[in-house]
Amino acid sequence: MKNKSIVMTLIILLILSIILMITTEYFFKKNKLVNKDTTIEMVIKSMDPSFNFWQIVKAGAITAKEEYGINLNISGPWLESDLNGQKKILEKLIIKKPSAIILAALDYNALIPVIEKINSENIPIITIDSGINSNIPKSFIATDNIAAGETLGKFMNNLLLEGDSIAIISFVKGAASAIDREKGVRKVINEEGKLIIEGSYYCDNFRDKASEITVNILRNKPNVKGIIALNDPSTTGTARVIKETGLKDSIFLIGFDNGIEEIEFLEEGIIKALVVQKPFNMGYLSVKTAIEVLRKNNVIVRIDTGSELITLENMYTQENQKLLFPLTKEIPVQ
Repeated sequence: MKNKSIVMTLIILLILSIILMITTEYFFKKNKLVNKDTTIEMVIKSMDPSFNFWQIVKAGAITAKEEYGINLNISGPWLESDLNGQKKILEKLIIKKPSAIILAALDYNALIPVIEKINSENIPIITIDSGINSNIPKSFIATDNIAAGETLGKFMNNLLLEGDSIAIISFVKGAASAIDREKGVRKVINEEGKLIIEGSYYCDNFRDKASEITVNILRNKPNVKGIIALNDPSTTGTARVIKETGLKDSIFLIGFDNGIEEIEFLEEGIIKALVVQKPFNMGYLSVKTAIEVLRKNNVIVRIDTGSELITLENMYTQENQKLLFPLTKEIPVQ
């Protein structure tokens, strides 16, 4: 009887040892997928350091990289309008075969063929900021741009009078973020039926072009009382003209993002409100999500990183100051 008890104990211990060994091997394999040899390539829209938004995205990504101890390379075209440049970068990455790719797509449809090539090489893709018309990416991490556009539309509705006209100055035609922001603006304006939209214009991410567009609007569209600009260059370029012409009390400008010049214009009352995104979160969560994909874990397909409406009245609160002036460090171009 005693010998039988000993045998049963040994069997139980053997089973527990096997379970422990299998469990240890399982977690080891999962963690082994993410180590110092793991390389994630992040391809953003612009490497121009004057675009504060992308500097903050990179800061968030670098923070995650240091936290997880992986390799991270950040690249992209100099200009956000350089779609061919972004395509070429992605084509080269197919040859390098990184562990994963994080992409801020410059066009909703044009990049689909190269994305399909990347997928055929079993390289997982995460998209940020602007998505693509495909189910291939494992996750899309971005501002809810339709909701952000709706916020701008509602604010402009409250600023102007019945029958006033507005213009929309966007950035790159075909970029998903531009499409969605305008969609949100138009949805609110059309549903309310209070204001008239004179038209949409594209500055191709050039501040000077946004200024030229604004000059032409002021000259040829005298009914326009408000302008909604959909990113930093379009907002800044428009604000410069309004300041130069002394029309800050006649032309109501609301915009997007938190460039240094934009913040100065907000303080001066030239810009009436800014929708500010959370790019640090975007960069950090994209790397974290890519790592979870490599670990074979389930990830959230769509992550909204959030945005806030900042005005002269609320810009000095502690929370909004953090959004307007996020802490960043110098990030080397790789």
